[in-house]
This record gives sequence, structure tokens and C-alpha cells, in this order.
Amino acid sequence: SKNIKRNVPADEEEDSSASFDSRARKFRSGQKLGRYLLLDIAGTGAMGLVFSAYDPELDRKVALKLLRRSSLGDTQDERLRREAQAMAKVHHPNVAQVFDVGSHEGEVFIAMEFIAGETLSIWLRESRRGWREIVDAFLKAGRGLQAAHQAGLVHRDFKPDNVLISEADRRVCVCDFGLVSPSSDASASGEISGHPSELTQAGAMLGTPAYMAPEQLQGALADERSDQFSFCVALFEGLYGKRPFAGRSIQELRESIRAANVQDIEQSSVPRMLRSTLLRGLEGSPVRRFHSMGDLLSSIESAIAPRKHRRIAVAVGLFTLLGLGILGFTRNAKQEMVCQGAEQALAGVWGDARRSGFSRAIEQGSGDAYRSQLLTKIDARAELWKRQHTNACLATRVHKHQSEEHLDLRMACLSQQRIDLQAFLREVETGAASLERALQTADGLANPAECAAVTSLDSRATALAQRNRPEHLQLRQELASVKAKMELGLAKSALTAARDLMPKLLQADAPLLIAHGHAQLGSLLEAAGHLDDSREMYESALEEAVAAGDDALVAEIWIRIVHLVGVTQGEHVLGRHLARVAEISLLRIPNDEKTALELRSTLAMLASSEGDLAQAEEGFRFVVAGYERTLGHFDPRTLNALHNLGDVLRRRGTLEEAREIWRDLLRTQEERLGPEHSSVTSTLMQLAHDEYQRGKTRQALGRYQRVLEIRRTALGPNSPKVAAAHTSVGLAMSRTGDYAGARMHHEQALAIWRSTLGPLHSNVALALNNLANTEFQDKKLEVARDLYQEAYELKKATLGAEHVSVATPLFNLGIVLKELSGRCQEAEPLWLEVLALRELGLTPEHPSLAFPLTSIGECLVERRAYSKAQPLLERALAIRVKHASAPSLTAETQFALARALWSEVSQRGRALTLAEAALANSTEPDAIDVQSQIAAWLSKRRP
Repeated sequence: SKNIKRNVPADEEEDSSASFDSRARKFRSGQKLGRYLLLDIAGTGAMGLVFSAYDPELDRKVALKLLRRSSLGDTQDERLRREAQAMAKVHHPNVAQVFDVGSHEGEVFIAMEFIAGETLSIWLRESRRGWREIVDAFLKAGRGLQAAHQAGLVHRDFKPDNVLISEADRRVCVCDFGLVSPSSDASASGEISGHPSELTQAGAMLGTPAYMAPEQLQGALADERSDQFSFCVALFEGLYGKRPFAGRSIQELRESIRAANVQDIEQSSVPRMLRSTLLRGLEGSPVRRFHSMGDLLSSIESAIAPRKHRRIAVAVGLFTLLGLGILGFTRNAKQEMVCQGAEQALAGVWGDARRSGFSRAIEQGSGDAYRSQLLTKIDARAELWKRQHTNACLATRVHKHQSEEHLDLRMACLSQQRIDLQAFLREVETGAASLERALQTADGLANPAECAAVTSLDSRATALAQRNRPEHLQLRQELASVKAKMELGLAKSALTAARDLMPKLLQADAPLLIAHGHAQLGSLLEAAGHLDDSREMYESALEEAVAAGDDALVAEIWIRIVHLVGVTQGEHVLGRHLARVAEISLLRIPNDEKTALELRSTLAMLASSEGDLAQAEEGFRFVVAGYERTLGHFDPRTLNALHNLGDVLRRRGTLEEAREIWRDLLRTQEERLGPEHSSVTSTLMQLAHDEYQRGKTRQALGRYQRVLEIRRTALGPNSPKVAAAHTSVGLAMSRTGDYAGARMHHEQALAIWRSTLGPLHSNVALALNNLANTEFQDKKLEVARDLYQEAYELKKATLGAEHVSVATPLFNLGIVLKELSGRCQEAEPLWLEVLALRELGLTPEHPSLAFPLTSIGECLVERRAYSKAQPLLERALAIRVKHASAPSLTAETQFALARALWSEVSQRGRALTLAEAALANSTEPDAIDVQSQIAAWLSKRRP
């Protein structure tokens, strides 16, 4: 079909054997193969499965081809390793880079560059192409073949299905160099796989024999001239719509080639000289073809050159034939000399001396494991940077397929990444940030490969030119320092540095730098809780970014404003309107997938804040998949999206999946960053919430206190996130009976949120509700009633009367009203409203539904409406058992149901069983009253 995005040839023969299907099923996303983490199946073919995978050692996404066992002979594993090692040394923009070959539990695999795009065969079919466009694409593929030949490698299976065109930058890449091709195996063994009748059957053609040189069809070893033949067959087919030689079987094909029986073609605009060049490449005898792939490509370029330049081209061709050795040496020397500046360009940031100094600087007070991990990460990032620097140069100065303008853009991008890396290293060296935090930040450093995406850089040409003016170098370095402090969690230091930098930026007449500075300051002010100031900074940054013409930065700032207004400040309606503006701004940067994912993540957070959990879940699942595909599993943005998905699943009642996500996240974070890293706190909070809900109060309290201490240290005492930790500690303390301690924490949370979020924020209502809980448990009922009423009115005003969060203070208000009056008359209507709100916004088995169901059931039992109470209480008990609720909560429902069932003689046995179970579950300090009631009820009814 059209526009298929694959990383493998599209027309390879599909294997339908049960054994291969079972192998496909046994591999799944998240599984490890060697050091690689499998992400998803990218394609299947005659030689095996292809997965997208993540390489954690070099922090990059790769294509992992898992070879079909039947395609490998006993001696071929070692040959594959040798050829993969040779191919790994070939660095050329028109070659899909091979990284590694290995085996794992008997499975042989090849790791190579991941290229999202389409095959050359699909590209030829999907649209009517002009001959010049076709020749241009094949010339690029031919240069890839030439580079491999110069490294002593032969492809052996060149065809349009083994050429990929990158979706990102339309780069043409040849893949599968003699590694997994059936033809290479056939050439070595003298055998051709596949029945001859399959050669021309629609949908069943093997593909490889149709492009093979005659020497390969006869079982002889292939060389570079065999690749020439295959290349000319493919280009002939692309230009004329048919292959040069007809034949319904391999034997017929051999005869056509031997007789030079080239098929007739209709009148064509393709130059006759080009057809003559192809016919020479299609000679049956290798010695009559061109001496090298380079000679063939030069002849093609000469054939399509304007007539006035052909005489010069012919002379160059003659010189080539007379002095092949000299020319080859000149080309190689040129490549080596012109583009050798990468090492020197990075030396001051990360050379041998700089690395040694950095290593010594971070020795104090840190473990060897963290230091070693960090050095390895930076080494890998530096190698990627140098490779991109060299490739950018080669593409323009040697291979000539990239303009000087694009070279400037790529180098500007790499220059900024070098400055950012240098700032990061300097901040880490100061020792102000822990190595644990530095490890996490290193995972999120920009990938140098992004600078190769010239199509996305085009829209930022003016902005990049502004940002990289030489006179602004010092300001760029100071901006990078602020950014590094932010990412390393040095919030106070970053805020001070950003404020000090502002006057310098304003004096420099540099709109883009001012925009970046104001955007960074806005983020820092938001994190510190200065929300009005943050909004003002974002708006100023937006104005400067528009003036600078940086469409990507404009979109990023709009997304930050949406988060601030819609999520942090809770202005949901305005947030939705601003999100629409952000969506429109993304239209100007259509190829920027990461920024689009950032907006989708913010919209999911907004939906979560609004209580639309179904939309939030859908959004976070989309974001997780997108980040894993573009950034890899261990990027901080991927892990953050997973955390958010787990939170929404918990709130929707999908607890097992949520727990699995949090356990995996915590394991990953603690292994990669250390147990005291600040990023661990969000996952700890989720696990603690789960323990709290299941009655494991002491375990939950320990986690909450650990979170509070880590956040205080990282964010300062007045951060909204510190307030959230105070709230959790207070809730757990209330349940243990420490009401004074709980009251202190809830009051601190209330004060922080009022000062940072304003008196009308929904979080203020949350703090009021939690403080009321403590007062209620401490028997101060009138105080609790007034606080619940205030929390309810505030939530209703800020979130709307139908928001699911409004149900919480309303439910609690019902409880205190019943406690004050001793009857359900005032409380029951409130609980019915709570049930309606929660059924509207939650799944049918959500644990929060058990609260109103139990309370309403108890009221019905009190009125002796036993038959009406039973179905409500049965449902509540099923929910609590399914989700392993706290034993004391389950006891309340069990006891209420026991009383409802006692009215039926046939149910009294079960009623006694339920009451006894409730008594056994009522062991916590806050369940003593319930325990005495159950014991008294049982004493009157036991035989």
C-alpha cells in the first residue's frame, strides 16, 4: 500500500511457517535481546523479523534484525560477524549504518541504523516520477554502493526493496549489504533458493533472482561488478517500467542475458546516452562492464549532463580510466583532509584532557558506579556529536548532495548542542547537583542526530542565524548555564542566574536570546510557585519569539502557557482555548514530532485535571508510544509519560496495570539514577497511595516522609510539590491516630498552596478537605463540618458542579452531618449525589464508588429497607475485595451487608460469616468503634 513506513524490504517473501510465527509471538515490547531493549515489530521478511529497539549503552534507537534460523548455515554465523564488523566501518550518508551483530540464546541478530521511511520500490510506485528525479535517487544509492566497495564489501542483493528513503530528510540509504540476503548465501553455496516458476508470478516473486548478475545465477561468487549489473537492472526498470531481460524461469533469464536480448521500450524522454551506459553495465561478462561503481556513476552523470558540458565530462571519464589509482587516492585524501575537524571542535568540551579533569572533579563523595555511568553516557554523546559533525561536512564538501545553507544550519545546531553540553559539565563539576540527578539529565540531553533533520531546520534558518551571531556567544553560554541548572534541579541557583541575565539580554538587541531567557525564567517562576510572574514572562517570551521568527520556539512557549494556565492554575476553559492556539502554531512546524507530543501530553494533563480520565488515558498512551518511538524507553520524557499514565489508571480503578507500571518505573529509576534521586519521588508517591488505599498505612507513611525530605532538599520548602508531600504525610498520620502531626502537615500544605496558587485554586479545597478529615477524626465535628462545607463550595466554584472531584468534600460533609445528628436524614441525599457524580466520571468498578454505596446501604439498613440495601452493599463489597481495599473499609461494608442479610433466615449463615470477617478486619486504631459495634451485634446472634 502507499506510504508504508518500514525499515525492511517490502517485497521480501513472507514466511508462513508455524515455527517462525511462534518465534514472532515470543518476542515482545520491553524484552531484552542482548543489550538491546525491543520496542516494536517494524517488519517481517524472508530472512527474519525486524524490531525497532533501544540501545541503552549508546542511547539510540536501532533496527534489530532477528535472522530466521533456516537462513543460516553452520558456518555463516562467523561470516555474518566479519561482514558486520566491516560494514560498521563504512560511514556514508547513503549507507544504512550497521552497528553490531550478535547472538542471544541461540538467536542471531544484526543491529543497524533505524530509518523511518519507505523503500525505493514504493517511492517509484506511489507517484509518477520524472526521469531526472529517478536518476538522482539512484545516483545517491549508487554512491552508497561505491562506499561499500571501497571498504572491500559487496552487496550481492541490490534491488529497490533494499534501498530506503528517510521520511525525515529524504536521505537515500542502501541497506542489507550481503548480511542477510538469500542471494549471498546462494552465491557462496552455488545454489538458488526458490522454484523457477516463482520468478514472475504476481505476489510470489522472490525478487532477488530477477536482479542477479548472470554469474550469480550460475552459482559463481559475486564481486563489485555483480552489484553494477543489479544496479543497472533496477535503474532500467525505474526509468522504463520494465526489467531489461525477460524470462519466466531462471533458465530463461540466463538465456536472455547471454543473448543480450534486451526488451524493447516505447518512445521515452530518457537520454539515449543514459540507455547506452546502462547497457554496458548489463553486459553478460563482468569484464565488459565498468571497472568500478564510481566509473558507472560518472558515466551516468555525464550522460544526463547538458550537452555543452559533456565534452568536459568525457575528458574526466578518460582521465578516470587512465588514472584510476590516482583518482581513488585523491578522493580518499580529500574526504580525510576536508572533514577532520570534529575531534578538534569538541576537544575543549570533551577531549582526553577535559575528560580526565571532569572525572577527577566528580570523584569527591560519589560512588564509582554513578561516576562510571555518567562518563560512559557523555562518551557516547560525544561520539554521536563528532559523527554528525563529520557527516554534515562530508554531505556538502565531499559528496555534494547537501547545500552550503543546510551545512550552516546543521553546524549551528551542533554548535548549540556543544554549548549546552559544556554548560552541563561545568554545573556537574561544581558538585551542587548530585550525580544521580546528572545521570537523569544526561539521558535527556539533545541527540546530535536531530541536527541532521534539515527539513525541520529549514523553518528555523533565520532564528538559528540570529542565535549564533559571534558577538552573542557569551550570552548563549550563560543561557545554557541557566538551562543546565534547571535540568539538574538547582532551582534557586537557576532562578537567581536567570534574573541576573535578563538585563544583559535586553541590552544585546537579540530577540531570540531574549525569548529563550524569558521562557526559561517563566518555567523557573512556575516551579517556584510565582504563577502570575511566570505568566508575564511567558507572554514576553512569546512576543520576542514571534519577532525573531522562530516558529518552533513559539509553539513551545504556547504549550508552556497552556500547562501553566490550564493545569497549574486550574483555569480549564481558558486552558482549552489556549491549547487550540498552540495546535495552530504547530502547523508551522509539521515535522516536529517531539513538540507535537509535548502538546498532546499537556492536553492529557489538562483532561486529567478536568476529571476526564478516559481522554487522559487515551492521551498518555499515545504519548508513551510516541516518546518510546522517537526518544527511547529511558528518556526522562518517556518515563514521565508512563508515570502519568499510571496515575490515571489508578484513578480509573485499573490498579493492576498501574502497579505494574510503577514497579517497573521505580526499578528503572533506582537502577539508573539511585534511590534518593528526586525523579524517584513521583513513583514513590504512587506506590504509597496504593498502599494507603489498601490499608498498609505504616508502609505508605514511610514512603511519603521520604518523598517530603527529597522534595524539600531539591525544590525548597515552598514548592507546590512539597505541599503535595505534606498532604500525603498528613493523611497517613491521621490514620495512625497522630492528629496533631497530621494537622501541622495539612496546615503547611494549605499555606503553601494559598500563597503559590491563590486562594481560589482547587488544591486549596483539597487541603481544606484533608484538614477537615483530621478534625473529624479528632472529634472536632463542628470545625470539620465548616471546613468540609468551605472545601465543597470552593471545588464547585473552581471545577464546576459536575466535576468528579467535587464528590469528595460532599461525601465527607454527609459523614459529619450524620455524626452530628445521629441520623441519615441530612446525609443520604448528599451521598446519592456523590454516587451519581462518581458513576458519571469513573469506571463501574472504581474503588471510590464503594464509599457512597456502603454509606447509602447503611442508611437503608437503618430504615430497615433491607432488600434495597443488599444489591448496593453486594456491589460495594465486590469492589473492595477486587481492589484489596484497606481491611477497616472492607469491614464496614461486610458488617453493613451482614445486617441487611440477617432479615432473611436463609442468609443468616452468610451474615454471621461476614460479620466475623468484619470483626477480624477491624484491627486498626481508627476502627475500634466499628469493632465494638460488630462484637456487640455478634454476641446477640451467635448460637
